[in-house]
Amino acid sequence: MSPSSCRGRVMTLSFDIQKVKEEITPSDIYDILEYLGAEPEQRGDAIVSKTVSHGGDSKKLFYYPNTQLFIDYTNGGDRFDVFELVSRVLGMKLTDSIWFVVSYLNLQGDFADSIHDDWSTFDRYENIHTVNMYEPTDLPVLPFNLLDNYPSVVVKSWVESHISPEVQDRFGIRFNATDSSILIPHWDVDGNLVGVRKRALVDDDIRFGKYRPAVIKGELRNHPLAFNLYGIDKALTAIRESHMAIVVESEKSVMQSHTYGIEQTVACCGSSISMYQVNMLRQAGATHVVIGFDRDYKSLNSDEAQQVANRLKKLNDKISPYMRVSFLWDKKDRLGYKDSPFDRGKDVLMELWKDRVVL
Repeated sequence: MSPSSCRGRVMTLSFDIQKVKEEITPSDIYDILEYLGAEPEQRGDAIVSKTVSHGGDSKKLFYYPNTQLFIDYTNGGDRFDVFELVSRVLGMKLTDSIWFVVSYLNLQGDFADSIHDDWSTFDRYENIHTVNMYEPTDLPVLPFNLLDNYPSVVVKSWVESHISPEVQDRFGIRFNATDSSILIPHWDVDGNLVGVRKRALVDDDIRFGKYRPAVIKGELRNHPLAFNLYGIDKALTAIRESHMAIVVESEKSVMQSHTYGIEQTVACCGSSISMYQVNMLRQAGATHVVIGFDRDYKSLNSDEAQQVANRLKKLNDKISPYMRVSFLWDKKDRLGYKDSPFDRGKDVLMELWKDRVVL
């Protein structure tokens, strides 16, 4: 069951692990892998993707629908289910990852009762969670002064990558001397601090993923990325005035956009957009969404580019019933492999803007 197939229905969520698994289809697994940036592809009966389970880039993470298990062939044949995968990649407790999967996929049904026999740590979820994909859901709010003891910093390499010192300050970029990482606070639409992600700088840390939730004052400050849009608090006015929103993958692209004077840009923090995020854009006043995802193909005339185009077609089908959709698609090799449309400066961005594609 895909998010788009459950439009407008309220879902009541509690958790019997086996019942939840029975509702998850291979298509759902594909959607989650896309969201996690794992670049999945179908190979026979298996779904093959990057080894995001440990921050790797090799396509050796296999999902087998008959067992509903992943096998990581770069890590001694390590086996785990989708809940463990989400837990590892997003830095969540296992209990939180189950709630995330059910919420992200908008699964319907009564998954209650036996969960407490199997998972004693589920006391946090004794009450049924209700999430309406068309109504705001409040994320847990962190203390507003949580990062006060972490110094503001201007990241020189970011300045060289078109993120001005003023914009870095506006977005509250901080430095964590404990692990030599850059801290990136995430706020919700009302300006509440709901999470903190970090950009790892040390090689031993990068191998677990460049971007991931940060540990602040001994606690992991993660949040379900599918239930927020990075930069929405700063983009809201511009979206309402222009009725247009630009959606990118990363926090850096949002900050680059602000440096260029384009303020209606938000990040989904992945390579897919949840139905909840679609609704956030509608509530912000957007009637037109421009998708500016990274160039995840080396050659325009390749199978890799076709796979990216197919993913964007699915995204178009998800959003287009509610808003106009167009895409920044690099038809003239202006970008390098893995570049964001914002990485090569404002002039290149404007060229891509003029050539944007409507499916």
